[in-house]
Amino acid sequence: MATLISRQDPPDRQPNDGDAPPRATAARHPWAPAPRVTIRLDFVCGSRVGHGKIELLERIADAGSIARAAHALHMSYPRALALLAQIDASLGQPAAIRSAGGARGGGAALTDAGRDIVQRYRAVEAAAQRYAETL
Repeated sequence: MATLISRQDPPDRQPNDGDAPPRATAARHPWAPAPRVTIRLDFVCGSRVGHGKIELLERIADAGSIARAAHALHMSYPRALALLAQIDASLGQPAAIRSAGGARGGGAALTDAGRDIVQRYRAVEAAAQRYAETL
């Protein structure tokens, strides 16, 4: 269970009254922000999928292009391809399908597996965040 340190003196204490510093409390103060949850999925094969790779998949879905997704995330195209290869290895199947470039340009779209991992990841993240907000 997470604890937060009080940074506000209780009404019966004066600042600098020589007492020990405020003690930890389990109750969250109204001014304290809720904990932010981050999730990472560790696969049996040893690879991992976390917020960054999920965001890459979401950007690919939105942009229809790995290059545009990489640009939006301020990463290089080779880095995006490497991350996508790691996601593919984690899933044991492609997370995105790519079409070759040319005069009309290429593109990319998520596969069912890619859409499924994004949806499941976001569902787990939302459930964990809801729980964290009760702490």
